[in-house]
Amino acid sequence: MALASDQVRSNCDVEVRWHPFFLRPQFVDNPHFKVGVTPGTCGTPPGAYWRWAIDKAQRYGIDMSGGVEKFPDVLYAHRLLYWAEKHGGCQVQHNLSGLIFKAFYCDSVFLGPENLARLAGEAGLDADAALAYLRSDEDKAAVITQAQKFSQGGVSGVPYFYINGKSAFSGSQEPRMFVQAINAA
Repeated sequence: MALASDQVRSNCDVEVRWHPFFLRPQFVDNPHFKVGVTPGTCGTPPGAYWRWAIDKAQRYGIDMSGGVEKFPDVLYAHRLLYWAEKHGGCQVQHNLSGLIFKAFYCDSVFLGPENLARLAGEAGLDADAALAYLRSDEDKAAVITQAQKFSQGGVSGVPYFYINGKSAFSGSQEPRMFVQAINAA
């Protein structure tokens, strides 16, 4: 998306927003599925479960070679991105999303509240305010409702893209596909 948006910025106004979607909704805020697992995490096999994407991502300069030992409770990251848009705007939210992606997929950083707050600080937000927010329940219901809306609206996986508020396509796409879709919109 970044490569494509750079190519069309001269004649289009491009604004990227990130919205929540839960790939494994049964793990979100559901203690029943976390029995025997460290609080706030969900167990996963060691190493990168996304191995199929590593080579494709590398072609575009994206490192996804990291491995994680456990899933974080993704509600924290989704809430932080929601908060980041409110307090820093779409560009700060987009930058924070990139930091979260790199931390998880490349650097094997567990995305608990403390690490997410640190990343918020790196994106230019107040890290202490971010941590206080994540330790609260503020916006929790709103983020869950928004994620459920996308699921009920036909989104079944990520990434999923809307252009000008209309469903465009799902899945990893070549940059030329974004350029064509953005120019057509």
